[in-house]
Amino acid sequence: MDEPIDGLRGQRVFVTGPTGFIGRHLVRTLAATGAAVHLLVEPGAMLDALASGVEVAGISEVDITRPAAVREAIVSARPQVVFHLAALVSSERTRDQLPRMMAVNHQGVLSILSAAAELPGARVIQMGSCEEYGDGPVPFAETQRENPLSPYALSKVAATHACLCYHRLGWVQVVVLRASVVYGPGETRPSFVRSVIDALLAGQAPRTSPAEQTRDFVYVQDVIEACMRAAVRPQAPGRILNICSGREVQLRDALDTIRRIVGQGPAPQIGALPYRENETMRYVASPRLAAETLGWTARTSLEEGIACVVNERLSCGHERENRRTSGRRTP
Repeated sequence: MDEPIDGLRGQRVFVTGPTGFIGRHLVRTLAATGAAVHLLVEPGAMLDALASGVEVAGISEVDITRPAAVREAIVSARPQVVFHLAALVSSERTRDQLPRMMAVNHQGVLSILSAAAELPGARVIQMGSCEEYGDGPVPFAETQRENPLSPYALSKVAATHACLCYHRLGWVQVVVLRASVVYGPGETRPSFVRSVIDALLAGQAPRTSPAEQTRDFVYVQDVIEACMRAAVRPQAPGRILNICSGREVQLRDALDTIRRIVGQGPAPQIGALPYRENETMRYVASPRLAAETLGWTARTSLEEGIACVVNERLSCGHERENRRTSGRRTP
């Protein structure tokens, strides 16, 4: 892969969802490259979730479901690139989640696209998901038909097609990045990797499903590199691109890797939990088109990435212990 791109230096960029897992990494990287970074955050969002010392050009507290407010924030910032990461994420598959998912993930992207269409030459980078493929044939290819199996996946499919429609009609340049299972330091949601690591570090046995399903893990900083490239590569607009490792890993093997790197903790209780209803048993995508279009491949191995997460969790544990004991008087 080429050297990291700094083509956004000096450009105005706009990021939605900057306090999320991927968003925090993206904002730090954009600021480090010298971009003028404008943020759209949900009202009441914890802005201290961003790294301290990151300088941004502006912050708008806006509900993504309010089109007029979204438009005002984007048009005022006049960005050349919009990274749309704000999303409601859930693995739940209950029908009552669908209205809110569609309001945030589908209607939200329509607001973003409509506003960006008023800015000549602007480009929107939409963060999609390989969950849009559902239990389709593997490895997932961008040309295959989607088969969403959750309200979240359905809302993301709808968002993808809205993006492609805007692009095909010539209203705004759009790139859709379909990320696979993103992991890395700083994740706050109880993902598989983080949950297993935290349990082992706490001396607890991780409880899992039979763990025969496979997943395609991709390290968060590799995803950020793909975002940066999608923002500047001339051949990227109009594309759906899988951002993935292309490596199919059975969760049992991932458990073994995590235990080996952590080096402590009891054996996992494999099979203690049932599979989810309509569990996707094989989940791996093809990175070929991303390589051809962006000159990008996932560089971080699962072993390297897990080691980074373990080090982060150990550091967090030490910080919590220091805070807990800092007020004690020495006998």
